[in-house]
Amino acid sequence: MLALPSLVTLEKNKLSTTSAWLVLLTITLPDATIFRLVRNNEDITYQGAVYTAFDFSLETVEFDAKGKLPLVNLKIQNVDRILQAYIEAQDGIVGSVVLLQVVNSSLLAQDFSELDLTFSVQKTSVDSKYVILELGVPSPLNKRFPLYRYMGAICNWVSVFKGAECKYVGAVTTCDGQRETCERLNNLLNYGGFSGLGQGGIRFV
Repeated sequence: MLALPSLVTLEKNKLSTTSAWLVLLTITLPDATIFRLVRNNEDITYQGAVYTAFDFSLETVEFDAKGKLPLVNLKIQNVDRILQAYIEAQDGIVGSVVLLQVVNSSLLAQDFSELDLTFSVQKTSVDSKYVILELGVPSPLNKRFPLYRYMGAICNWVSVFKGAECKYVGAVTTCDGQRETCERLNNLLNYGGFSGLGQGGIRFV
């Protein structure tokens, strides 16, 4: 059951009010660029972030009798071409994360997170008037499983050498992923391989 703040519940139950319920969008692109938009005639600030007044609309959620995940179309005005360059440069921004929030204009200091919905961009289409993003719930079948490859001879962090998992900060600039190399660089504590596994064949667990 949703646990909304009492002030929000009271406002929701009013028969008439001078405040407005606003829809917020936070769109995080594959390159980590973030757009924050509000369907309103002026910008607002919510939880320390500024949301730019913008014209967009959500269409009816589509349900499939065959068990397909429900989809909803998000239409964003494209007259200003604000998203156009990002769409062209990032494969239609497919995979972007869209956070949908509903807040009340007179209660912006309250926490509305119980109403948040998160979607993933499945498909994008563009014309002279609108950018149309087809949103869906991220499918668990699209996630890597298992999360890591369990290899006895090669470190999992070799492709992200000096990254957050590897943690090597020395002068060497390349790594072959071998355990001996990690030991020579005094970084064996962060070695991402599984030395106890045999090196012949493939095993799924």
